[in-house]
Amino acid sequence: MNGGPGYFVPSDTARDDGREEFRDDDYVRVKPREPHEKYDLPRGTAQRGMDYLWAATRIPYTTLKSRRLDEFRRAGWKFARAADFQELSGYRPRDQVNRRFVELGIDDDVRADDPVILDNSVLMMRPKALTAEAERERDQAAANQINDHLRRQREKSEREIGKNYTQMRRHYGPSDEAPSDQAAEY
Repeated sequence: MNGGPGYFVPSDTARDDGREEFRDDDYVRVKPREPHEKYDLPRGTAQRGMDYLWAATRIPYTTLKSRRLDEFRRAGWKFARAADFQELSGYRPRDQVNRRFVELGIDDDVRADDPVILDNSVLMMRPKALTAEAERERDQAAANQINDHLRRQREKSEREIGKNYTQMRRHYGPSDEAPSDQAAEY
């Protein structure tokens, strides 16, 4: 057993017993997921160029729907398909589903286009380009907020003590120059 806990990944040696070779993406889960692995995406299921997010479907400890879900969808996030994340969603092709188990409530009937939902959280995805654009917008909004605050502070200082006595800096670390002996008064 290699390839991490819970995964069987066969070695690269050739089989001489006539059994079929597994590919690297054909792994068999030999034990249930640990609690800390619950929301991990299975190997080989994430699509290139996509970001993933688990979003709450309900407000905790209530029956109210989370309003953030609509905000995520407007921001370009879409629901991941159950067929793309079979291990997380429980999706199986129709020919592998025992209809009697579904009727008895033992098994779930998960369709290919259903969203992936775990414990009131839904898996969402969007292109990395949209995420990068959203991060740039967020960083610009933060910089604007800081600039507005500093401008208001400078204007207030200029009104109260005068323009000649107001100095504002954006650098709060050590000075680039060593202080002179004349500037230090004890």
